[in-house]
Amino acid sequence: MLDDLAGAAESIQKLAKGIYPEPISARAEPQNFREKVEQIVNQVASEVLASSETTLSTKDRGELINRMSQSGEEESLGVSLALALLKEKVELSSQQIRALEESKNSVVTDMQKALRSRQLVGKLFADDLPGCAVVIVKNGEVLDHFGCGVDEPGGKQRSADQRQHFCSVSKQFTAKCILELVKEGKLNLSDDIRKHLPNDFPLPQFYIRDSAGCKQEVTITIDNLLYMESGLPNFFAYIGLAGKKYADLKSSQDCLDLIFPKGQESLILAFKPGDREHAGNKSDYQNINYQLLSEIVENKSGQTLRDYADEKIFNPLGMTNTHFIDQDKDVTEQSIKGYAIDGKEEVTPQHKITGGTGVIGAPLDMVKWYKHLATDKTARELFQPRYGRAVYDETLKKIEKCQKHIQRLEGQREACGKGKGGRSKYTSLGEQIKAYFARLEQLQEEMKKLTTEVEYARGLEVNRRDKWDVVFHDGGDEGFRTKSLYVERVDNPAENFSVFLAANRDVDKGLFELCLKLADTWTGESIFSPGAKALPEVDVPMTEGDWIRLEKGQVSSEEELKAFTDKEEKALAEEEEKTLALLPAAIREAFEHFTGAYHCPVLGASYEIGVSGIDEQSAKLEMKIIKDGKVFEGPDFDLVPDDKNPNRLCGVSNPEVDFRLGEKGEIIFSDSSMSIAELVFIKSTDA
Repeated sequence: MLDDLAGAAESIQKLAKGIYPEPISARAEPQNFREKVEQIVNQVASEVLASSETTLSTKDRGELINRMSQSGEEESLGVSLALALLKEKVELSSQQIRALEESKNSVVTDMQKALRSRQLVGKLFADDLPGCAVVIVKNGEVLDHFGCGVDEPGGKQRSADQRQHFCSVSKQFTAKCILELVKEGKLNLSDDIRKHLPNDFPLPQFYIRDSAGCKQEVTITIDNLLYMESGLPNFFAYIGLAGKKYADLKSSQDCLDLIFPKGQESLILAFKPGDREHAGNKSDYQNINYQLLSEIVENKSGQTLRDYADEKIFNPLGMTNTHFIDQDKDVTEQSIKGYAIDGKEEVTPQHKITGGTGVIGAPLDMVKWYKHLATDKTARELFQPRYGRAVYDETLKKIEKCQKHIQRLEGQREACGKGKGGRSKYTSLGEQIKAYFARLEQLQEEMKKLTTEVEYARGLEVNRRDKWDVVFHDGGDEGFRTKSLYVERVDNPAENFSVFLAANRDVDKGLFELCLKLADTWTGESIFSPGAKALPEVDVPMTEGDWIRLEKGQVSSEEELKAFTDKEEKALAEEEEKTLALLPAAIREAFEHFTGAYHCPVLGASYEIGVSGIDEQSAKLEMKIIKDGKVFEGPDFDLVPDDKNPNRLCGVSNPEVDFRLGEKGEIIFSDSSMSIAELVFIKSTDA
């Protein structure tokens, strides 16, 4: 009988997790939901009790089964009570009845949350288009998992055991590999990265410019890479300037060669490594940091990143369906395919870049990872921020202290009002209370700002919201989107909750908000304030304007989008030709200093730089890229002459862009938004 009871308890536990006996439709009606739960409960009750000699009522049977659903893996109070009822026909006390009713309601509540989750996800992912897998975890155990949409057009329903690209969510696994090497004594986080890269790695000398404009040599440490505070440039910006496309990058080496070409002797960094003051204590999110970390793991371990991560992370945790990409196999052999926003065009990326991306896995495996994050000492070092949490805690203490002062003063003023102090003291106390309220309002505004800002730790973004520590990362590549959210109580980390979303379609708008809604649905609390947002995704290959056009139905595919964009650009070019003559002579002359043929040794490409008119105060520099005998349309920049320096052009729409003429006529380009401090274009006649 005990086996039967344990089996019944397991059945109800599965029911509560939303996986018994079949997936609940995302379109199910809530009013029919409780009825289905009751039906399954009664069915299980009848099967378990049919062979017994008990004469328990139907009501008692239902309550018994629901009480059993709360039992754990071992013979707990629930199973013990069930045995007593069956063997001795013990009458249920009123207290037991209430306990059983609460258990029953708990099961139904969890099932209602499961239904709500499916309805939320179903709003973004249609049943017949490539969709999304969802995993909900509490304290290391699965609460629910399901899929909305299909794995491919005309295919089967998405599920949480299908493997797909994890994109930038991979960074936390690369970071964990580094921490494992530290634990083995093979490196220190404060080490210069040169110490742990291969001897033949073409790493230039790193410099920054001091306040006088002089070069100052600096060092990049391993922790600088982990925390995204190295000052290295954005290789996505280099891709466009080099006349390449993201699809041209097939491996990590391609990314590294772009930033560190052979023969490059020096590189001016955007800021001193480790100095976050340039961006208000925020990080500088650049994928190249994690490509370098991948190289360090392979050099120090003597293994590929895939093999080392398998040995130290995935195999020990039982994440058997999750690995870094296999370099010897085709990408589509390892993952379901990724699709454009229309859900029809396959756009699966064919690169095998690792470090900043590269993990292909089953969403269900993340259950074991979240449990590891909550309990493993080394893993918890991943989400230890440098700044934000300490500032949050300090501000919270100030708020609590301020509130205590107000409470104390109001008590004293109340006593004065009852004739114990006099009018002058009453007025004085009122002024003090008013001052404290003003200070409290100021502190609360500071706290509001802290709870909406995100800080980068080691492969994870972190934030504190009231009594919750929030650990997050998202990812995006062509055809894939991922969102990973882990939250734990500040005063009790053992109480934690996780959401993992994995989509194989370019649906990004609303996905982060969906993740937050799922978290609030299952925790029953409003952890996230409206307007909360993560760090911008640099992996997304399309602009926000492109997404809006597609989502509004102006175009239905990326081919139509290109035609749409080309038409817009042609009309704009015609308009600019008409207005070019309107440019004042002084502005035209300032721009013409920058026109002509140039060569960039770092990017290995030649350029023809021209000018087109925009209005009477500014103009546009346009780059045509010449590489391997072919001409490519390069980037263009809206600029205005510097009033104080005739040899300088400043960005208009992007004020962080800067063009300067050097002493030999070379162009020195910088863009702090892309962490490009100095990129030199030499006049072709001087090259």
